[in-house]
Amino acid sequence: MIIIFQGEPVITVSLYFVIPFILLALILVYYGIRKVLRARRDKIDGPFEHTEGRTTLFQLTARLPRTRVLAVIVLVIIAVPSIVIVGQQPVHRTEIEHTDPEGDVTDPDIDIIQIKSYLNGTDLFLELTVAGSIVETSGEIGYLYRLEIITKGLAADIGIVTYRVTFENGTVTGYSTYGYVKENTLTIVVSIYTLRDVSYMVGLEGKAQSYFEADETLPDRNGTVAHLWF
Repeated sequence: MIIIFQGEPVITVSLYFVIPFILLALILVYYGIRKVLRARRDKIDGPFEHTEGRTTLFQLTARLPRTRVLAVIVLVIIAVPSIVIVGQQPVHRTEIEHTDPEGDVTDPDIDIIQIKSYLNGTDLFLELTVAGSIVETSGEIGYLYRLEIITKGLAADIGIVTYRVTFENGTVTGYSTYGYVKENTLTIVVSIYTLRDVSYMVGLEGKAQSYFEADETLPDRNGTVAHLWF
């Protein structure tokens, strides 16, 4: 693994630690609103209270079901911050696909035409497709195929972290030991839990080579960390 850090990794605060404080704040807000509404109701329903000179809006709101009003206010207080917090949660960009020009190298068995990734459950599938065939036994020519997962951290002091998997002589090495070949496509499976919890997948790069030449996809390291909703 190649790790480039501009500083020490940061420690992220777990939502399980934050949620109790949020709930405590909501409870305090709830009882505060109840106290205000109860005081207002007592004032409105007092024996010497009169409505002369009251505005129409005041008289209408005074007769609203206070329990429902309180429920709506609490719901809004809970819903808006919750949507913002959940929607801003960082996630991996697992659905990535890149094409590469065909014919940019002379050997079709290392001529990459596509790389892609997708998530199935907790397994991250990485695919590399060539114009010819994936060579499973290199012999004396030294065929090698490589895929790299590019990740980034949220904090500025966390640089790029890459996870490299390699296929050579029918064997997968690196951050996976499982892969298979079907026609002209190499598929390597990596557990999503392999990726560090302070970095998130933003890109995918591929390379195929022999002793004589190599074909690489364009760098894919300028992506930003995705969020769940917005």
